[in-house]
Amino acid sequence: MRRLLDGHNLEERDWLFGLIIQSGLFNRREVDGRVFVSPDYNQSMEQQREMTMKRIAYLLDRGVFRGWLTGDGPQEELRKLALHEVIGMYDHSLAVKLGVHIFLW
Repeated sequence: MRRLLDGHNLEERDWLFGLIIQSGLFNRREVDGRVFVSPDYNQSMEQQREMTMKRIAYLLDRGVFRGWLTGDGPQEELRKLALHEVIGMYDHSLAVKLGVHIFLW
């Protein structure tokens, strides 16, 4: 079912989700053996913006954005789309910020 729904780049999607759940920047919680991550909406706008930049730096340091600006061809575009979808599942505002700065470059 997952292959049908996600379609492509499953290993890269899992890798990125693994990075996200490893970091305290993404507010990891475990409930009944399940792992959840979600933004903290109880922060001020300035605090949320600061956390977004820290999350981007964390992902950048771990190679998530490798080839986003220089990659060429359909496989690189599909990889970029898959990773962007994973980020969007975590935090839509983070995905929008990346989309504006990366996709619209």
